[in-house]
Amino acid sequence: MSNVQARVAVPRCVSDKYLYQRYRLFERFDDGIVLDEESWFSVTPEKIARHIAERCLDGSVVLDPFVGAGGNAIQFAMQCSLVLAIDIDPLKIELTRNNAHVYGVADRIECLTGNALELLPRLHGKVDVIFLSPPWGGPDYIQHQPFLLSEHLQPYRALDLLNLSFQVTPNVAFLVPRNIDLQDLSRLLAQCIPPQTHCEVEYNFLGQKCKTATLYFGALIGTQIQP
Repeated sequence: MSNVQARVAVPRCVSDKYLYQRYRLFERFDDGIVLDEESWFSVTPEKIARHIAERCLDGSVVLDPFVGAGGNAIQFAMQCSLVLAIDIDPLKIELTRNNAHVYGVADRIECLTGNALELLPRLHGKVDVIFLSPPWGGPDYIQHQPFLLSEHLQPYRALDLLNLSFQVTPNVAFLVPRNIDLQDLSRLLAQCIPPQTHCEVEYNFLGQKCKTATLYFGALIGTQIQP
């Protein structure tokens, strides 16, 4: 048992609903995957994470500034040359390293503990794609009907994240709640610097259920997955 496995067990507060979905989050869950309490409801299901990664540019350097337990970073590492993984929580970085080792991609994920808002401006010219998956405010995000990306995203402001990202690269993928308001999104993008006139909105399904949506910008718009 690794040090991080010894420190983080399945929290008692994790409901059967999330425990039942563990193989949707990580297909190799039984091989040593470790999650803290927050990660149980914030990790992108593996099939969706794989799909997003396959849409990004082959061989690119990807920045994941809210890496969490590493679900997306692992899938990016399988498609791209290098993933820069940032999280403000040192425990999340430990989880990412542990889980990346389970999938055999730890050598392609460079982890850094820090504040994404402070570190993003320093990465101009060093990354090809930015993948944004900031906190949505916990499971209660679904209580917002619809979810206004310009107002309800907490504790980070969507406009700040997009503007900082576009200063680094135009190629951005942004994982957002499935219940976002498209008119609100349009107004938000008009406020960006520079204003964003093109954005692809993709709804991500598992089976018949929509789980998330992904916004694509720059060269990621309209990218096709090779069979």
